[in-house]
Amino acid sequence: MARNNSDSFNPYHLWLGIPEAKCPPTFYELLGLSLDEDEHAVIKSAADRQRSHVEQFLGTEFNKYANKLISQIDEAEITLLSPELRREYDRKVKLFKKRRKERQIDPNYSPSSISSNSSRSVGEGSGFFREYAGIVAVLTIAFFGMAAASFWLPWGKLQPDQQNANRNIAKQEEPIAKPKPVAKVTAPAKVPEPESKKESVNSIGMKFQLIPEGTFLMGATSQTTKDNEKPAHQVILTKPFEIGVYEVTQKQYEKVMGVNPSEFKGQNNPVDGVNWNDAVEFCRKLSETPDEKGFSYRLPTEAEWEYACRAGSTTAYCFGDADSQLGDYAWYFENSGLKSHPVGEKKPNSFGLYDMHGNVFEWCQDWHDKYQDGVITNPSGPTSAKRYRVLRGGGITNTADYCSSSARHNLAPDLSNSRVGFRVIRVSDQQAARSANVDDNSANKISMSEAVGQPTPAPTNNSAEKLTNSIGMKLKLIRPGRFKMGSKHRSHNEKPEQLVTVTHQFYIGTTEVTQEQYEQIMGVNRSKFKGPLNPVESVSWEDAKKFCRRLSELPKEKEKGYSYRLPTEIEWEYACRAGSISEYCFGDDATDLRDYAWCKINSQGSTHPVGQKLANAWGLYDMHGNVWEWCEDSEGARRVSRGGGWFSGAKGCRSPVRGRDAPTYKSPFMGFRIVLNSSHSSGQ
Repeated sequence: MARNNSDSFNPYHLWLGIPEAKCPPTFYELLGLSLDEDEHAVIKSAADRQRSHVEQFLGTEFNKYANKLISQIDEAEITLLSPELRREYDRKVKLFKKRRKERQIDPNYSPSSISSNSSRSVGEGSGFFREYAGIVAVLTIAFFGMAAASFWLPWGKLQPDQQNANRNIAKQEEPIAKPKPVAKVTAPAKVPEPESKKESVNSIGMKFQLIPEGTFLMGATSQTTKDNEKPAHQVILTKPFEIGVYEVTQKQYEKVMGVNPSEFKGQNNPVDGVNWNDAVEFCRKLSETPDEKGFSYRLPTEAEWEYACRAGSTTAYCFGDADSQLGDYAWYFENSGLKSHPVGEKKPNSFGLYDMHGNVFEWCQDWHDKYQDGVITNPSGPTSAKRYRVLRGGGITNTADYCSSSARHNLAPDLSNSRVGFRVIRVSDQQAARSANVDDNSANKISMSEAVGQPTPAPTNNSAEKLTNSIGMKLKLIRPGRFKMGSKHRSHNEKPEQLVTVTHQFYIGTTEVTQEQYEQIMGVNRSKFKGPLNPVESVSWEDAKKFCRRLSELPKEKEKGYSYRLPTEIEWEYACRAGSISEYCFGDDATDLRDYAWCKINSQGSTHPVGQKLANAWGLYDMHGNVWEWCEDSEGARRVSRGGGWFSGAKGCRSPVRGRDAPTYKSPFMGFRIVLNSSHSSGQ
């Protein structure tokens, strides 16, 4: 059998086991779900299962079928997870299922084609009467049925008694309470797995979890957030660290210190009533214990604490934004009874840490002060003494908004309180020895000079954050840092996931190159979807390189010493992630993609003007979707592209997704953005 013949090859049936009679499948059949299934976790699991069946055929002779099915599975997942999209789809699928028996089986017919347009599937009838004959028949039968019922039923039974009528009128006059808005629940972002998920235990039974190094957005971006949580700023932590799985318990504290100052007694309750000096003294004494030779203990920095608390999330809490779920993770005002509780009774975050929200406040190492803006590496707070030390995590007497991941509190270091405790960080002697020269010999560390083949200038901090060139292109300064590049969960060409260090700063276009800008330099515009502010497309990699060269040769650009090029893959993904470690720059919930990207679910089959969607945390637009973007890098004879496009499904727009095409390839899918060459990014 010619398996690549569309007339005889049915991937729905052969790969996913969907009966021929149900092909093409509805979204429910495609994912193997019942019509009433609404559990998000079940829907996501079903979509992942079906994708895994299909992904084994990527890169084979069946690649085009595999990509098509994966795109349909992505669309099915997004549709069924969104109440609004699902309601609309359900209305259409009813008509589809009624008429499927009359339709020939077409394996190339997409479930997403169930829509009210003029196109028809193979063997499908058309016309107003055929479309609505069933509905007309039902309405006709209903009309005659009601007429017959009104004739035969005793008229007296159709008249409500006066008492019931009065009761109904009274009910109508009662004011109707407006329903309370339901908080939007955002799924927590996935986080890179630590090297080992096994917890380590010290000599007095304290458990520790290894937290990987990474980059995150510290502080809160909400307009209603307290001032001391602003501004939100990028933090780079270059060293992994071990942090207590639980808050220090009274049993552990008493074993080291010989006393228990807690008000709410309980051996497994967190110790309370300790001031900052007491917590530091506990760390010192534990470090000097003979059984702890080779280790030392300290309080976490505020940045380490928030990074560990967020566990990859970008939401108000480690689990999402809904206050209604806080009781599953924390003892706080609503459920604590105004007393502490044994540690570890609530749910942990994605790093396996308990009671990060609530139970007792936790001392941090830092003095309390306002945040500084910009990109900060391994911050440890103010360098000079202030009045208060930082407290984090909220406590038993606090409302939900004081228990968020970004919530900050403070107290004088010599004051104690029955709501205040702490957890500790353990540092091995080997880690301490490496801290002065972090991972310089690590096989996973990749410098940008190696990636681009040019000298790496010394990073500077005095460059303007933004600049506009002579033709009105806006560029944003991206500072050095480290990030997790690639993915270990998806397509083979996204692997291996690796830690990458970007050692120099660079400017990158805040948007994709527009048709207006391209035509100004090149004199032509061959884009399919015309619009001066739409991204230029139908350009090859060679065209994009030529644009960069001609732009660099403009007199005003040469006068400033500016030279332009395409971004490297490393630069592109680093800029796209903007400190995130999730599937997208905003998190893992694909239902939020429509707010950041023009893609298959909302593009209506074309590109759109740049900058209309939300920017990522670093102020860059359309890093997901609109058009694929050429990068500098080669892979064999092909050139790499990134970002997904207007036709891509949700999974095709993730931060680590990679495309590869010939340098001469032109398509309405392909565009680009530019980088100001690194040798010109160290100052103005």
